[in-house]
Amino acid sequence: MKARASIMFKLHHLLEVHADELAALITQESGKNLTESLASVAKANETVEFACSLPQLVQVHTAGGHFRLATRPHVRRQLEL
Repeated sequence: MKARASIMFKLHHLLEVHADELAALITQESGKNLTESLASVAKANETVEFACSLPQLVQVHTAGGHFRLATRPHVRRQLEL
């Protein structure tokens, strides 16, 4: 789990550092303007950031050998939407 989290944090960092380069590639490949491409990179990085926070938001508890998903109330509401 720790190794997976460090990979996600590294990806988050790399997306920030190389945002301009990635946006230029997106612009070149998709025809979006640079502002739209930068927004796409930012949205991707927000998704990575959310994925990094999931272990703190969602916890798995065992009771009598059964697994159940226990989430904080605000996360539970988002999952039900």
